[in-house]
Parts: sequence; structure tokens; C-alpha cells
Amino acid sequence: MKAKGTIWHDQLFFILLGVAAICFGLTRFAQVRFFALPATILLAPRTAVGSLFTTVTALRRENERLGELAVRQELDNGFWRDLAGAAARESLSTRYRFQKALVVGRDPQTLVRTLIVDRGLLNGARTNMAAITDAGIAGKVIEAGASLSFVATILNPRFKAAALNLRSRVAGVVGFREGNLLSMDYVLPEMDMKVGDTIVTSGTGGIFPKGLKVGCIVRVDSAPRGMFRRIDIRPAVDVAAVERVYLIEAKDWDVAQRRRDEVRAELKSKAQAELRRLLETSPVEQTGVTGKATE
Repeated sequence: MKAKGTIWHDQLFFILLGVAAICFGLTRFAQVRFFALPATILLAPRTAVGSLFTTVTALRRENERLGELAVRQELDNGFWRDLAGAAARESLSTRYRFQKALVVGRDPQTLVRTLIVDRGLLNGARTNMAAITDAGIAGKVIEAGASLSFVATILNPRFKAAALNLRSRVAGVVGFREGNLLSMDYVLPEMDMKVGDTIVTSGTGGIFPKGLKVGCIVRVDSAPRGMFRRIDIRPAVDVAAVERVYLIEAKDWDVAQRRRDEVRAELKSKAQAELRRLLETSPVEQTGVTGKATE
């Protein structure tokens, strides 16, 4: 009687012999089809992993390409913005000079009537220079120190500016009304003024250039009191949120340079006078031998 191991080997031999006979009788195409299905099933995980790896790699390369395109686009945008800004600055600098001033302080009571900026006489600032932002006029310099200046904003009772209606060209004088509103004075009852009209500077007065935005009309008094109508204006610039302004004035390089030299000389003279005064009033120690000792 044969052992169980010998019987199992005989059965496996006859099975393999039968498979070989079947394969030998099949055509080449049938052989490929016969072995393709098991191979596909066995290799499916490897194929899926390889496809996923290829997809991830392609997506990573695409993201890198898009990121590079975004950087290039930003550089191009910056280039064009710089060109546009340079063109605007050149257009402004043909008639006016301007400098950026940071707001470093405010009046302690209202926080909106007076601003303190970090530009003074030594930096080219002076009294009555216009203070503007990209939204419109913010005020004017009322006092310039050595390195700081005080700016009366459009909400300061001391502020006045010549202005006109952009639509109807009606002229008047803009000043502080109450709260956060301005008023346009000297407007006769028959003049064409409507709610929603834009008010801009007229260019007269020698401080503000023509065409800077002042604000928008929010109220027109239909029953004028006295000779003139009441015109209320909402300022274009939110003074409470201003962090920086530009101080501008008409260009006159010779006069401006001469004035800066005069200011420097005046400040230097004051400093020297103060130093002399301190030296004269300070006690000076006497050192050394004032005479010969006698024996």
C-alpha cells in the first residue's frame, strides 16, 4: 500500500500533466488569454499602486508649474503697478512735490481734529502744505516744527478750502460743520446742487491742487436761511482711520532749497546759543595750582 505522501505527489503529477496537455492543444492566442486573467488578478495591486504614484507625481509637477506661473504673474502685476505708479508720480511731480508722512499722534479730545505727523522743517515740511490721501484731501499743515508737524484735518474748525461741484461747477468754500460732516458755504439758493453730487477742490487759494476729492453731498436745504443754502457734505477721507498722509506743495526747487538751508542755519544757531547758555550757567571746577606755596 502506498503512503499518503506518495499518493499526493502522484495526484499533483497527473494534474500538471493534464494542464500541460491542455495548454499544448490551445492556440497561442488562447494560451495568452488563459494565463492573462490570473496574471491580471495577481498584478492588479501593483498596477494600481503604480498608477496612483504616477498620478500623484503628475499632480505635484502640475502644482509646481502653476505655482511658478502664479509667481511670474505676481511679478508681472507688480511691474505694471510700478509703471502705473511711476507714471502717476511723474504726472504729479511735474507741478508738485510730495512726501509721505506717518501719523504719530492725535489730539487727545476728539482724535480727529488734529494729526501729528513725522515730518518737519528739516524734512521739507512747512505751514500750509496740503495733506492728502489716495481717497482725497485730509487737511493741511498748521504748524511745522523741526521734525514734527501738526495737521488740521477736514474736521477741524480751523480748516477751510475752496471747492466746487464736479457736476454743475458751482463754487463755494468747504469747512467743518458738526459731527463728521462738512458744509459748503456761500451757495446761493438758485445754484444747482443735488444730493449725491461730488465736491472737489477748485485749485484757488494756493494750497490744494484742483480736482482733489472733498466729499459727497448728503443734504441740500430746500428752504435757505438768509442769503445762502445749507449744503452738508460727507468727507471722502475717514480721518479717524488715517495712518499716513502725503504732504504736497507746488514745486519751486530753488526757493525750497534756500528755505531748507535757512531753517537748518536757524536751528543750528539756536542750538549753539542754548549750548553757550548752559556753559555759562553751569559751575566750572577750578583745577591746578593758582600760586606758589611759601616756605
